[in-house]
This record gives sequence, structure tokens and C-alpha cells, in this order.
Amino acid sequence: MCAQPALKEEQLQSQQGDFQGLLLSTNGDGVRLFPGEEQFTSAVHGVSDIELIDAVSEQTTRSVVIEGALVISTRFVDVKIPMVSRAELSTDDTLTINFSDHLNVLTLQIVGDTGIMNINFQYTEKPLEAALSSARFFEALATTPGNLVFEAYEVGEEGKPIPHRIEVGELPLSVPETKLQEYRDRLRILEGFYDIFVNTGVEIRYPANTEDEESLDNLNFVLKAIRGGWVPLSTTGFNTHIPAADVRALLDEPRDEGEVRRAFIFELQNESYQLFGEEVALGPSSRYVAAARLATTQEEMEAWLQTGPENGDTLELKWEPIDDAPMHVFFDEWPKSSIQSVDRELREFEAIYGISSEHFEQGWREGASWARGVSDGKRWFSLILAREELVQGS
Repeated sequence: MCAQPALKEEQLQSQQGDFQGLLLSTNGDGVRLFPGEEQFTSAVHGVSDIELIDAVSEQTTRSVVIEGALVISTRFVDVKIPMVSRAELSTDDTLTINFSDHLNVLTLQIVGDTGIMNINFQYTEKPLEAALSSARFFEALATTPGNLVFEAYEVGEEGKPIPHRIEVGELPLSVPETKLQEYRDRLRILEGFYDIFVNTGVEIRYPANTEDEESLDNLNFVLKAIRGGWVPLSTTGFNTHIPAADVRALLDEPRDEGEVRRAFIFELQNESYQLFGEEVALGPSSRYVAAARLATTQEEMEAWLQTGPENGDTLELKWEPIDDAPMHVFFDEWPKSSIQSVDRELREFEAIYGISSEHFEQGWREGASWARGVSDGKRWFSLILAREELVQGS
């Protein structure tokens, strides 16, 4: 790795706690955490006298339970989810039909011939795969043109199953766009949990606490790590711990414009993050900061030396990034972001703002107002530095 001019590079072993001062790349363009339970109603077009009424016998309990599956039937493909149908006739012969999965994650109810479907989902603390399956199915209900069908099987001659399909209504369901976006955010959360489960074996269920912003930030960090092996972070500062001899050497070091400057590489043996009550280990990592200045004052260092530190004692030094330099975190056990993927993102920024990355980098380093006014500036500059790291490591 190459340090910037006037910077010496220092490689350190460190602990994850040394980076508690980091301002992690907050959720930003990530998902929001909405409550995992909700009820609402939607029109379902084309509902007619559903054939299940024929299966309800007045001589028994005026209700029938049938195992089967709800099917989204389209011109090209059928999407199915196992469901139980419970049809009941009231004393005034109003038919109520409930469809639910075995864990009651998703339930749908139609009362009479109103054409209204009551929908209820409960993702909170449900098994991850069941919640994800139901969330995917609901998104299809709300976005896919086609027909909603209940499919059941009856045993025919020679014991062969005979499919029996009952039309429920036309799709897509009528869902307000704001509600649909909330559902998509929930689905993205569950998709993220599933990626973590597949890659690490840690099952995270949809949480009841929707105010856990730290876990939501950690979720986005972990997903970037396991999907790309690299996470750029904006940071306000970080700490290092050095013994008395190194403190004296810093005091004797010539200043560059009155400052002590460094480029840092930190090696961590294992990083782990708490996500909604579960711990996800990401393994060893390397953290790189291209440019940082010493924020601990000369007076503070001299005062510490005057206390007579013993062997093994260390002083905690505070460092601040220069020129908004990001901290790049590279994970050894996860696939590395390719140079091609970074180049693709750089070309997108160039197309949006109409300038080359080289021209933007020069303006950013010089503190030009036009460059600092670019809303995606920190991200753009971070990608430029990351590309340098990836080229040198390839």
C-alpha cells in the first residue's frame, strides 16, 4: 500500500474497541425497520361465489378445513405457498373463508361476497425461512397480474391425487404505494437476514424492537462485508495505544505543518457484530486509513510521561482523518470487491456529475468548493481510494 506524500505508514495490531469512535456509515440508503406485524384490507377483484361453500355441510358443523396451497397463477409461472383453508357458514349463511399457513405468519380472510380481503401478517420472531417465504408471496400478491387460486387435492380412483382449483380473485391486490414500500423494506430486511443465515449459519428473526438503530446499521455493515468483502466507512476518529518510548519518539518527530501525520493499517483477528440479539462473526480483517493527523496534544503526551509510566503501560492517542479520508475495511474470509465493480460505480458518478474521477479527486484534495458541494462526494472519493487499494492488492 502506498501512503500519501509526507505520511509514514504504520501497521498495527488492534482491538475492535479501538474503533468505537468511528462514525459508521449509517443506514443511509438502507432499509427502514417497520413493525413486523400489521393488518389491513384490500380489494380483490373478480371474487365470486367461491366453490368452498359446496363443501360446507349443514349437517355437521357448518365449517370445513382443507389443506392445500394458495397459487398466484400467471401466463408464465405459478407461485405457490402451502395454506390451510377454513370455510365457515354463519347462521345467516354468510360465508367466511380464512387462508393461513401453519405458523400463522400470513393470513387472508374473505367475508361474504364483499370483494374485500382482510390481510394479516406476523413476521416478528417467526422462523426466518417461513417469514421470508410469506413476505415474498405477499409482494407477488401485490405486484403480479394474474389470478389467485386455492389448490387442493382429493384422492381419486386407485389412490391418485386429483388437483382441485378454486378461483379466489384477480390480482394484483389493491395496496397503496406507501404500504407497498413498507412491505418491500420488510422483505429486504428478511432477505438480508437470509443471506447472513446462508453464509454464517446465524439465524436472525424479524425483531420486535423496531428502534434498534445500532443493529440496523450493523446489519448493513455485515451485509456489505459478506457480499463484497469490503466496507468503506466515514470516520470522525480512532485510537491507538503506544508505549512510552514511542510517545517520546513522536515528541521528537519533526512536524509537517505543525502536525504529526500517518497512514495506518490495522490488523484485527476477528470482527463480530450484534444484530438484534445475535452475534455474527466476520473473521479477520484489515483496516486502512490513507491519511490521519494526531489529535492528542504535545502537552497531553508530556504530562503522561511525567507520571512515570511503567513497562507495559500505554497511552491512548487520538487520530483524526485528513481531508475526510475514509477507513477501508477488507475482510479476509469474504469475496473481494472486483476492480470492475468499483469501476462501474465510478463511471456512474462520472455520468451523473459530468466530470472525470481524476478531475473530481484533484478538486476534492484541493478543497475546491465545487467538489466539496457534490452530495455523493465522500462516497466518490472513498471509491477512488478503494480502487487504488484493489489495484495494488491484485
